[in-house]
Amino acid sequence: MASFGQDADADVPASKSCFSSVLPSGPETWAVVSNKRPVAQADYSIIAMRCHGCVAPVGHIGGVCTDPAFRGRGLAGQLLQVGFRRLRKAGARWVLVSGDRGLYRRSGLIPAGVFTAFKLTKANTGPPDPRVRLTPAEPKHAPWCARWHESEPVHYLRSRELYDGAFSGGPTGFRAERFVVLANGRPAAYFLLALPWEQVDHPRPTGRILFEYGGSRLALRAAFASLLRKPGIRTLRVVLPHQDLDLIQLLRQTGTRSSVAYLPDHTHRLLDLPGLLKDLRPTLCSRLPPALLQSFRCRQTSDGVVTLSCGPDRLSVDMEKATALVLGSETTGPAVARSAPGSLREICEALFPLPAVLAGLNYS
Repeated sequence: MASFGQDADADVPASKSCFSSVLPSGPETWAVVSNKRPVAQADYSIIAMRCHGCVAPVGHIGGVCTDPAFRGRGLAGQLLQVGFRRLRKAGARWVLVSGDRGLYRRSGLIPAGVFTAFKLTKANTGPPDPRVRLTPAEPKHAPWCARWHESEPVHYLRSRELYDGAFSGGPTGFRAERFVVLANGRPAAYFLLALPWEQVDHPRPTGRILFEYGGSRLALRAAFASLLRKPGIRTLRVVLPHQDLDLIQLLRQTGTRSSVAYLPDHTHRLLDLPGLLKDLRPTLCSRLPPALLQSFRCRQTSDGVVTLSCGPDRLSVDMEKATALVLGSETTGPAVARSAPGSLREICEALFPLPAVLAGLNYS
């Protein structure tokens, strides 16, 4: 635990985190204290993400809260800025924040990623496939689920013990049912559900949100149809990373309409774009001609101005626009790419946005 502000040596207990952290001191809780009592706090951690074989450290900030009597003083904003600095110093390339409110937008965060959203119901999913059935996920299924998760082109690196804990006991808080999908009697996929925030305290919630998934896309599509025929479940909100074209197309084939969305209740921002591009160099090599790659440069100033260049072509943007370009935004990102001159536009459109990923079990 670390703290700052008045009475910074106060004994403030650190909260638990489900993230596997590579911060030197492990997951941290920082607090602002007054009269030896915490009045605002935030949790920081780092977890590695694998993207098409490349690994990049991603910072996470969650649990940001302020005592009502101390709100309006900018304490939570200070904690966010402390988190940005500590996470970048520890090697994080960007930061994902659990939450989406005005405070986060004012701190330079934007809605997280580019996703494709569906609202599934019994009427628009088609008939269930009798060869596919659902079984509750249990600790014995953890090795299967871990392998499916690790086979995804983009995924967080996590310990298998995380599944054991998640599959033990019943649903709690916003987390709902967990299922393994059996196709012809054999495990083929898994998915985890959450409750919409507005239904968390409802005695009989009828909506569900897809929280995490992996495995066969055909099995998943059939599983969603079976799920929506269970008593009491009327709607399923599915938010898919923009690059999961197989599952997106399978759901569209049922006639279900989709919309562009971002990761619900999350915001993010870049911290170290030159470092991120270095981590992803093998991916860059596969997407760009050697001549363009050799002349492509990225610089970032201490005040957050990012400059991309390729020969005489240059593009300088602030961190918010750079985040929209690289990590994805429904409108701003494509607009930034189109504004790039000459060969830089070709580079931006070939590389960005980077693949998106659901936080899933790594959501605290």
